[in-house]
Amino acid sequence: LKMNSTVPTTLYGGFGEVYKTTNKGDSWSNLNSGAGQIEYIETFGNNLFVIGANGGRKSTNDGVAWSTLSEPEASAKMNSVTFNQTTPNTVYVTVRGYVDGSKVFKSTDGGQTWTNISAGLPNILMKQVVLKQNQSEEILFLGTELGVYYKVGSADWLPLGQDLPNVIINDLEINYTVDKLIAGTYGRGLWEISINNSTLGVNEVELSDDNAPIIYPNPVSNGDLHIKLNSTIPELNYVMYNVIGGIVKQGQLISGDNILDVTDIASGIYVLRMTNGKYVSTQKVILK
Repeated sequence: LKMNSTVPTTLYGGFGEVYKTTNKGDSWSNLNSGAGQIEYIETFGNNLFVIGANGGRKSTNDGVAWSTLSEPEASAKMNSVTFNQTTPNTVYVTVRGYVDGSKVFKSTDGGQTWTNISAGLPNILMKQVVLKQNQSEEILFLGTELGVYYKVGSADWLPLGQDLPNVIINDLEINYTVDKLIAGTYGRGLWEISINNSTLGVNEVELSDDNAPIIYPNPVSNGDLHIKLNSTIPELNYVMYNVIGGIVKQGQLISGDNILDVTDIASGIYVLRMTNGKYVSTQKVILK
């Protein structure tokens, strides 16, 4: 099962095909992807990727029409997929099996051609790849049969953190409001670790309290979110995303007081990431 990242009333189910419900499962519609028995689903907005017995399929219009993902290598069967929600042609997949050096692949043309990005990984089973969304640099996490690995930019994969048992990682999720990676293991419960960019070696200049944008009111109860920039940083691009990384609003901020209309966004906790490519400020926003 997979919930739409920006429309929480929409749920997708992987059965003999991929199905969709908008009424809490009372009724389902077959999206006819052609993927066969569904093994994996990933979605952001109207972009929907599935992996099934017949291979990978993608849709850019919430399952109305589908195209086929090519196999990364001959006989390399995909078993998980993630993609960049702002540039959905950037896709990452894992493949099953014990072929040394054939583990994780990247595509920049929507899954038609692939580049092998497996350097640094041992010859073990890959279970799930996850991209940290809305970052200035590519940050990937990988669940395997022996713990979690991570990769930043063009660097090789490295083991992530300490104290995690050497067990199969069946599921990875990012909680963006607390910047933590949650790992679901086989038989050893749930584990979490901070994935703050500074701990991963990502070179970002965090704006000081004196220069950071001022957000008010917070919590927001009247539908207007004010973001005030000082003259030191006259322009910033912003992305507001929810607890699972789905973008709910984005745009540009200019010097002075900016007013964002958030009346159409559901109540909850969100992350507001503001950057100009060099400087960054990340702050929580509560909408009532």
